[in-house]
This record gives sequence, structure tokens and C-alpha cells, in this order.
Amino acid sequence: MTEPERRALVSELAGAVSTQAKVANRAWLSLITGALFAVLPRAQDPKNGNLSLPWNIGEVDPRWFHAIAFFILVVLAISFASSHAQQIRAQKLTQAVISSLAKVQDPDEAVHPRELYDMLRTPSLNRVAPLAQLLRGKYQFYASSGRCPGWLCVLSVLYYGIVKFVSFVVFYLLPMWALGQAYTLVALPGLWRMAVVASGSVAGVTLLQVLFTDARYTVQVLHHLWSEGRPQGD
Repeated sequence: MTEPERRALVSELAGAVSTQAKVANRAWLSLITGALFAVLPRAQDPKNGNLSLPWNIGEVDPRWFHAIAFFILVVLAISFASSHAQQIRAQKLTQAVISSLAKVQDPDEAVHPRELYDMLRTPSLNRVAPLAQLLRGKYQFYASSGRCPGWLCVLSVLYYGIVKFVSFVVFYLLPMWALGQAYTLVALPGLWRMAVVASGSVAGVTLLQVLFTDARYTVQVLHHLWSEGRPQGD
């Protein structure tokens, strides 16, 4: 494969991953926005106990407001989990292809395929690898990464792990907490309660699925970083 062909393939892969990242990013922002409406306290009418709807469009019985808000949150949670799962799948596939291209790279090429890929792609909201790369200063690019001091490699890997952990807390645990809080506000009896429990359980399972999948991928990245000393991935 010639250099122009490799660059074209890298650009196409970056565009594909960017599409998935944009969808997942929008889904997460929609989920968090829905969570704010679902769990934040609302003023109640002192006469009838109804809740005021946003933008002063009226009032509603608290039971139905919290129930509808919870079901909307369930839909948003499942939508986010699905879109982010696809983003993870696309990321894994493209990383494998980029790694194979790097093995046959022409030494005279000015830009490493992975660096070109990183510049062209749209990052996901929880991508933190550039922070660890930037920490390495003049050793942050592939041309000089082999000369990076051992202590700086270790520091950047530890830094990546800490920042990634914090991003996980906000990116995954915040929506899970919001879903749990919204569930506690629902006060519907009988079959409605069963529907609430069932739908909430499904949404929680999907969020846990992408959390554990992403965590496993992050552990693989950390292992790779520790062995080769270069931050990559997300």
C-alpha cells in the first residue's frame, strides 16, 4: 500500500469513528439534560401540590411527572448505551487497522499513521489520552517517543489512569445515579410499578455493559502503555 493510499484509509477511518463519537456525545448530553429535569427539585403549588413544568407551560400531578420523566430517562439511557457501544466497537476496529498500518509505515513518511488518525478524528467526551501525551513534552510524538525517560513514561501512564478514572465517574456513574434518583421519585402502584422496575433494570444493565466494556478496554490500553510507554486510544 502506497503512502497516499494509507493516508486516505486513515482519513476514512477517522471520519467513521468521528461519526460514532458525535452520535455518542450528543446522546450523553441529552441523557444528562434529561437527568437534570428528572431529579432536580421543583416548586410545588401549595394549594394542590402540583409541580410546575419548565418554561411555565403549566402544572402536573407529581406522580405522573416523575413517572414520565423516569421513562424518558430510561429511553435516553438505553440510547446512549447503544450509541456509545457502537463508538467503542468502531474505536477498537480502527485502532487495530491503524496498528497494522504502522507496522508497514515508510520511515520517510512525515506523520505517523496514528498521529494523523488522532488529528483527524472527533474525540469522545471521555477521551483523555492527549493530556498524557502532552505531559511528555518533546517526547510526545512517535519520532521521539523512544527517547522518553522512564520516569516520564511512568508519570504519564499514572496521570492517564487517574484522569481516565475521574472521567469514568462523571461519564458513567453520574447517569446511573440520576437513573436511581429518578426511580426513587416514582410513586406508581401495581402494574405501573412493575413496568418501572423492569424498564429501569434494562436501562441499568445497558449502562453497566458499556461501563465494563469501556473499563476492560482501558485496562488493555494501560497495559499497552506500561509495556511500550506511549499513550494512545481514548
